[in-house]
Amino acid sequence: MQCVERAELMVRLKQREDAVMQALDSRAQTPTSIKEDEVLAGELAERQFSWRGAERGVHIDVLRDGIRDLANHGFISRDIEQQVALRRALGVAVNETERNSRGQWVVWQAEQDSLNYFIDSLWQMQLIGCPGDRRYRWHTLCGAFLRADGRRIDRSIKNNICRNPSKREAIDKAILAGLAFVTGHRH
Repeated sequence: MQCVERAELMVRLKQREDAVMQALDSRAQTPTSIKEDEVLAGELAERQFSWRGAERGVHIDVLRDGIRDLANHGFISRDIEQQVALRRALGVAVNETERNSRGQWVVWQAEQDSLNYFIDSLWQMQLIGCPGDRRYRWHTLCGAFLRADGRRIDRSIKNNICRNPSKREAIDKAILAGLAFVTGHRH
């Protein structure tokens, strides 16, 4: 029975990935004169990453603690809904309702270079993935996170390298060091 359920889950995930890839490809071919960060975001996030942390031994509580610490450091709101939104943006759904719906946007309250560092670090630790893999990593980020002022993040964030050691240290201390410890990844 578990094999059948696993197979059905794999089929649903593949269908979801195909739909996302088709949408991304058609969007990339559509010319536009409006900058992406000027487009208003809908109520629900457009994309989310897929969480690979379970395969690497990361228990949900470790992730939740790290998200709470990110909130305490001011990277996201301390509001529980934003903490849930970040968990969901990283691809962690805890029940059937969450697995079959989209989450809210995550409003990143710090500079974009720190968001870039956060997501890039999770990617390097192989804790997150996305449909289309590396090619659509930044598209996924831009479909899950908003700037502090509520505007969309444009795709140039991939060129926004965090060089400030204090920003990196704050994110490391809040979440990345704990995740690296659990996974055995040298960060």
